[in-house]
Amino acid sequence: MQHHLAADRWFHADAVFVDGEREATRLLRDAKISAPRTVLFAHVLWELCLDGELVRREGPGRVTAAVREGMDEARASLSESADLHHFSRFTRTPEERLAFETRLARICRELARGPWIEGYQTGEGVAARIQGVRQSVGLAP
Repeated sequence: MQHHLAADRWFHADAVFVDGEREATRLLRDAKISAPRTVLFAHVLWELCLDGELVRREGPGRVTAAVREGMDEARASLSESADLHHFSRFTRTPEERLAFETRLARICRELARGPWIEGYQTGEGVAARIQGVRQSVGLAP
């Protein structure tokens, strides 16, 4: 669990992530998109693009196996990760926390199933995942 948290902290502080997230945020702002959670969307958008590169480079079978193993080991740390990356930055209600944890549980179930990851092998697949996130945060097409 501590290894996962350390790796997650490293990943979110690495220049590849930080610079890409900053550029995604700038591009969204330059596009004059005015919607709540645009910065959160930029964070997820860049993370999904990096995930797509990982799946293309390593292959979906290898990534699926790693995700399943990681999910089994990391379930206890999911709440701690959510606190670190999501809840420590803004005040949230108990209802918002429950909604977040419900979405996170659904994402974990879908990731562990495997076929979802295969969609990351193509640009169209990554775009479809980004489209789903876009809809869930309320950004217009």
